[in-house]
Amino acid sequence: MRTYFLVGLALAAAALSQTPPPDISGTWIIKIPNPMMGEVEIVFDLKVDPSGKITGMQKMPFGDSPIVDGKITGDQVELVVEGDTFGTATRATIKAAIVPEGLQITMPEGMGGRGGRGPGGPPAGAPPPGPPPAGGAGRGRGRGGMFGGTFVAKRGTPTPSYRAATVNYATLPKVDLPR
Repeated sequence: MRTYFLVGLALAAAALSQTPPPDISGTWIIKIPNPMMGEVEIVFDLKVDPSGKITGMQKMPFGDSPIVDGKITGDQVELVVEGDTFGTATRATIKAAIVPEGLQITMPEGMGGRGGRGPGGPPAGAPPPGPPPAGGAGRGRGRGGMFGGTFVAKRGTPTPSYRAATVNYATLPKVDLPR
């Protein structure tokens, strides 16, 4: 009887010692100063299920991208974002750390530049990248996107946007145009 009690007590202690992943569900905002666009917001709407799987939406000035997968391991967060660059499907992994100030998010180079290489490399048929233009590479954040780097996201409410809503083109009816 005593053995059963000790085994039960050990199992209960083990179950209680496993802490659930931190709840990062909600809206997280990164504000980036940009000389051409003013202050730019990148918004992460995150949903975390009880198992720790993360889904949601990444909202950028040039369009929204679904967060199709993600996980929390301790204070480390990984998000998989799907998008497109000139019609080519792309996938990017965004790493983050839970810090006292919020989420310290590291965006891969190429994020946010629809005219750049994007997270999946150059568009099909594009020439390989060449040397920087004469006079140096300039003051940008590098080729392929303006939002690469490490930023701290804070919980909050995004600034209202007047950009058109995202359209899922796959659900629109096909129309044959006259020739």
